[in-house]
Amino acid sequence: MNSLISNRYIQTAYRKLLHQIGDRQAGTNVFSRDWDCCIVLDACRYDLMETVASDYESLQNLDSIWSVDSKTHAWLEKTVKGTSAETLERTAYVTGNPFSDYVLDDNPFGTLDEVWRYAWDDDLGTVRPRPITDRAIRIGRTSDFDRLLIHYMQPHVPFLDWEERQPLQMGNFGAEKQAVRDTWGRFRDGEVEEEDVWRAYRRNLKIALDDIELLLNNLDATETIITSDHGNGMGEWGIYGHPLHMPFEPLRKVPWIQTTARDQQTHTPEEYEATTDETSIEDRLAALGYK
Repeated sequence: MNSLISNRYIQTAYRKLLHQIGDRQAGTNVFSRDWDCCIVLDACRYDLMETVASDYESLQNLDSIWSVDSKTHAWLEKTVKGTSAETLERTAYVTGNPFSDYVLDDNPFGTLDEVWRYAWDDDLGTVRPRPITDRAIRIGRTSDFDRLLIHYMQPHVPFLDWEERQPLQMGNFGAEKQAVRDTWGRFRDGEVEEEDVWRAYRRNLKIALDDIELLLNNLDATETIITSDHGNGMGEWGIYGHPLHMPFEPLRKVPWIQTTARDQQTHTPEEYEATTDETSIEDRLAALGYK
């Protein structure tokens, strides 16, 4: 029992130290770079993107940046705080990530389209790529914003095309603690194999990238960027998933890919209507591994 308590104290002290280091560690605010459209893939490691880049013509200019944080809500907070009000007012933000509910109480964007509010898939515990693509195309064709920021949920867990997938809840998107033990917790506890997790993680990325190919053919944006908010730990330095303020490369080094989008009118986006879904934000965040 004493060794267990001691270990718990050591783990707590270790995390606090990492939080302090990671929170102070500078990163690149995406708004400090030039782009017309910035596509954010949630929780995509740089080395994961390396494994699929050769499969897509749009990914040939693969580079990297250091993210401003290792968890979406902190990434969004720091990104918004570090950007001028004028720039944000000229930006449309289309997002499938429920953290927008916590961070953007006073919406600074010219348009904020929270797709997760009306296109959440309860069976999967996430938002599929297509509603994000459809809404981004619709806004791109009908509005006149200087910038379009598009936030896909994949390759973030749950992994859509995997028999080991477990539906998550909105409450998994909390600030600190996991509400439901997700894939990363099961991997940490030895219930699933690293090779299988990596394969499913890679497949989840490709599911999103296949839809992004459709987006790039139905949107006019000369300077288009594909990047990520953060990565994931797979046991490096004892970290699994993406805790807050981590300073390590697997969680902070993310892709930065320059490409071009051209609207060839090959896709007619579906119309979506607001629903009366009573699922709480906490339940939906829990679906994604947070409390």
